[in-house]
Amino acid sequence: MGPPTHHLRTALLRLWHYRHGAELAAIWGTMLQFVVRHPPARIEEAWTVAYEISLMWPDGASGVATRRHAHDLVGRRDWFLHHRP
Repeated sequence: MGPPTHHLRTALLRLWHYRHGAELAAIWGTMLQFVVRHPPARIEEAWTVAYEISLMWPDGASGVATRRHAHDLVGRRDWFLHHRP
């Protein structure tokens, strides 16, 4: 299976905006920064986001296990995604 299409990523960004109030704040080459108004408050919510990141931006967690990444997302109001083309 090949990499996800840009359409799927765009749909996920819209979902994050709806669920968490995530808005793209900056782009630095291969890095995206989001400001998040309603970050995940529980590990279950954060797990969903961490899993979505692991599927759509495999470089996003930089080798961090999805479980650890989910713990880091709880309450975090800024998210950073890294993607190597």
